[in-house]
Amino acid sequence: MRKEKLEFKDMLTKLRDEKGIQFHLIKENEAMQILQERSYYYKLTCYRKNFEKDASGKYIDVDFAYLIDIASIDMQIRYFLLQMSLDIEHGIKTALLSHITQNKNEDGYSIIDEFKQYDPYSYEKTISSFEKNQYLSDMFSKRKQDLPIWVLVEIMDFGTLSSFVKMYYRKYTPTSLKHASHLITSAKYIRNACAHSNVLILNIYGRVNQIKSPSMSVKDLAKIYNINILELKQKKLHDLFCLFVLYKKYASRNSRSYRKNQGSLLIERCKRNKSYYQNNKKILSAFLFFKNLVDFL
Repeated sequence: MRKEKLEFKDMLTKLRDEKGIQFHLIKENEAMQILQERSYYYKLTCYRKNFEKDASGKYIDVDFAYLIDIASIDMQIRYFLLQMSLDIEHGIKTALLSHITQNKNEDGYSIIDEFKQYDPYSYEKTISSFEKNQYLSDMFSKRKQDLPIWVLVEIMDFGTLSSFVKMYYRKYTPTSLKHASHLITSAKYIRNACAHSNVLILNIYGRVNQIKSPSMSVKDLAKIYNINILELKQKKLHDLFCLFVLYKKYASRNSRSYRKNQGSLLIERCKRNKSYYQNNKKILSAFLFFKNLVDFL
């Protein structure tokens, strides 16, 4: 059923009277200004689902300030993870081209024909984007007739890189690309969620986003990094773990040190209003899981 579009004051009335959201720490006039200028209702209020309801369906002791705080933390974590994803993409592309350069069975051109057969959708999408990209028009005019792998790798997005790495690993099984081949698809989901500003701190625990069982490679890595395998049945935590493993494998030492310092600051940000979540085991567990991942960088 379609829902009626609400005025800002009606949004607050619905939150207060129907959902039980309180306005003690942030008053309603301030909350209205936030909805008008800083965020929007649908995105902000989805964070309420991290809290428990009473028998009447209203949220228990949840202030509007809690939603603002989680939204801020979530945004900062997304920006942090997106930066990590860019570093990973660069590192994997470097490892891939390094192997191709040293591979005497590859001339830099024939592998593109193989990829075109392996994943025609990703190939055509990449070429189409290449042709339409005004910043790369000079490169396209020079290379469009006979594209080498080093140009294709330069222009491919994370999803196409994921597909290409899997194809290349199946053919040659280079040790340098083992982690990338096994984990890049899972990491891609986190990367895309961050790039498209999707909410992360939502439905982290529960049956909705569970996987049956992590792969053996993920289980083995979890033991190495002392991560609870049972937590990796939760899809978001599983994918987040894969992204951090890839970062440790493919980012430089200086980059890892820099991101670890950033991550430590984020963990302190999570603790700033810890009283908001003192009875919320799911959020506290998610924050602890994130801390453990930052610690092993």
